[in-house]
Amino acid sequence: MAQQEKDMTLQDISRNEDVTEEGTRSKDQVMQELLKRTDSVPSNIREQMRIRINEWEDNSKNFVITKAYNTILEKIRSIDCVAVTGSSGSGKSAIVRQVSLTLCRDDGFEIITISTPVELKTYYTPGRKTMFVLEDLCGKFTANEGQINGWDLMKDVVDQVIKDSSCKLLFSCRLQVFHDPKFSMLQLFKSCECNLISDELCLDTDEKKKIFKSYFGSETTEDDILLSSNVNYPLLCQQMSIRKDNPDVAKYFKTPYCAYKTELEELTIHAPLKICGLCLCIMFNNQLKERDFKILSSDFKTVVNDICEFFGLQLTPATSIRKELDIPDKTFVNKQDGVYKICHDNLFDFMAYYFGTLIPKCFIDHADSSFLRERFLWEKNIQSDKSSIENIVHLDDDFLVLYIDRLISDWLKGKVSDVFYNINMNYISFRKEFLKGLKRIDRNKATDLANIKDAFRDDFASGNTPLIISCLYGDVDLMKWLLEHSAKVNVQRDDGASALCMACEKNHEDAVSILLENNAKVNLCTEEGASPLGIACFFHGNSNIIRQLLKRNPDVNEFRLKKNNMTPLFMACKQNFNSAASLLLEHNADHRICLNNGMSALLMACQNRNTDIVRLLLQEGANPDAQKNDGNTPLFSAAAMGLDIITDLLLQNNADIYKYVYSKEYILQAFERAPDSLDRVKKFWVGTGKKYGSPATKKFISDIGTNALDYVFDVVAGSSPLHVACFMGQIKIVEKLIRTMPQVDLKKKQNGITPLFYACEIGHLVIIRSLLEKGADPTSCTGNQCSPLDKAKSNKHADVLLLLNSSHK
Repeated sequence: MAQQEKDMTLQDISRNEDVTEEGTRSKDQVMQELLKRTDSVPSNIREQMRIRINEWEDNSKNFVITKAYNTILEKIRSIDCVAVTGSSGSGKSAIVRQVSLTLCRDDGFEIITISTPVELKTYYTPGRKTMFVLEDLCGKFTANEGQINGWDLMKDVVDQVIKDSSCKLLFSCRLQVFHDPKFSMLQLFKSCECNLISDELCLDTDEKKKIFKSYFGSETTEDDILLSSNVNYPLLCQQMSIRKDNPDVAKYFKTPYCAYKTELEELTIHAPLKICGLCLCIMFNNQLKERDFKILSSDFKTVVNDICEFFGLQLTPATSIRKELDIPDKTFVNKQDGVYKICHDNLFDFMAYYFGTLIPKCFIDHADSSFLRERFLWEKNIQSDKSSIENIVHLDDDFLVLYIDRLISDWLKGKVSDVFYNINMNYISFRKEFLKGLKRIDRNKATDLANIKDAFRDDFASGNTPLIISCLYGDVDLMKWLLEHSAKVNVQRDDGASALCMACEKNHEDAVSILLENNAKVNLCTEEGASPLGIACFFHGNSNIIRQLLKRNPDVNEFRLKKNNMTPLFMACKQNFNSAASLLLEHNADHRICLNNGMSALLMACQNRNTDIVRLLLQEGANPDAQKNDGNTPLFSAAAMGLDIITDLLLQNNADIYKYVYSKEYILQAFERAPDSLDRVKKFWVGTGKKYGSPATKKFISDIGTNALDYVFDVVAGSSPLHVACFMGQIKIVEKLIRTMPQVDLKKKQNGITPLFYACEIGHLVIIRSLLEKGADPTSCTGNQCSPLDKAKSNKHADVLLLLNSSHK
């Protein structure tokens, strides 16, 4: 019933007129009312967001407008996805929040805070004016490969959100994460980066004075303060402003980490309960809960006892530490929703290094598994890695066996992803030591380990198996150990991904071979419908892997992505993997299978300007006239983009030069229930004009500004290949098309516009001359009684007028 009500309301919207002077509701107003009734965010989550955003507003009183803020505000208004990068303490979160509040207040955007790709998918409503805000994308400290893979799996959702003109995505990301090689697979997030510590956006002296004044009430002229590092200046001001002990501000700004260390050492002497509480916060990875002190589990008591013993407080009850943490203190720790947290990531990073280095055994024994995953790095790995990670705890050889034993213990508890996504696992040298540790355990325990599924993750990694994640690294030795201990090769994680899927995605040929030798199923698909063959064709197009899979006789046509009907062949064409496409066609891949929107593999290849794949598909009999749901054909796209060779190939294969794109009325009706899809179509054609049009066409589109989307759509709708070639200024294409035409005054059915009209509108003199030589009529009028001659006059193309008048005589 709810769906029927929604559909009926959408029909009502389509019949509404625009707002009148009397104040009748507009389509936009009705749509917004409908969207309020169909909120995709659960009410409890919505309330949490409201509280969080109110906190942003309360904390914005000290915010200072800077050139970085103005730049990011300008960028996000014109670009739909913006990354705010910088080091910890540089003000990323403050700017992201302030920009979001500004767009909410001034531009009418609704703020939705997210932390996972699943939340983006769940909370996204097409057409709803939404600002998605995400802080610390893919890791607060190092690049979290698990999170990166999760976003990569959802990149189509991200793409859909970014292309929705009603939505924007603003996120912060640490520099070391954003520029990590692993992050490079998330190209959608890299379209616009604003680096707060770059020369262009870093704080200048005047901005530092204003920030200092906003916190301390007066400006400073001390060089030590003004010349201190840009990296964490805003954070230092914020932290110093709440101190009650009147510290040496200049010294603190000059060497903040030395100041941190000195304070922690003094706390150890004068406030040992406080230092134990801070250490507990770090041990629990900033997730120390108030209820932990109430439940007092045996594990929690052990952690507290070990920490207290180290700091000389044997037999201290946990309640004493809790009382110390409950004392109001904004310098180091605060309590939010029953969770004790270190006040800022920058401070947490330092304390993690300080305590982890001070009592490494205690941390290895008790620290949260996700903390161990990214905060401890084996010294041998550090020495072999050219890049350095600030505040990483060095794991020396004396603790290596203990550390590996802890990982195996976590693995037995079902924390498979935390173990195998551990940053040390990125290094072959560590994986060899890890394998030595596995060989020390008895066979029954090893068999249990080999078949444990992740029981702690509720994201894409839910249900992960050791074998699946081993394929991430392509570690053959580790895979063999797992298989020797009866690891089930065809077990899938909760999203349907198998070990073979992972090996294909990560392009590990040897891993694929081993899995196939152990009877991995080639037709085992993910929940989204992606088969191992499809994954291989989409991510890398590795011919050796594809050949291995094809030898196992997979169904090359049956398994397609559920959301769009994409086949492995289409994936290969989309990604420009020529050899992959050729291999698939040799194994009877069906080029006639189109996406749900009617796009064929041939049209995809044409839009990719891939001459080899176009030729290959045509040789296999692909239909050059197959139309997408807006009527677009391979020839139409080739004509618009000015693709000479591809146009020749299509014409040689009898492409219909008189095949028109569907009329505007037809397209609007067809897309009535999918306004976001219509918007994508409009953006595609404007983008085509801006990228492939002549200089005159590009200027024309730029000059009409915000009307470009609708105007270019009006040009394309109902046009023939000749119409669009004339508008885009594709001289060679026009010559090819008119060569066999008996007459060139092709008229659009809805308004009578001819190709000459568009050529005159833009001022394409060479094309106009060619059309006139073929008998084009400069006086042929549109439905609005406007001729090419009239259009040339109104657009003040003197040279065109001269040519038209001379030919008309």
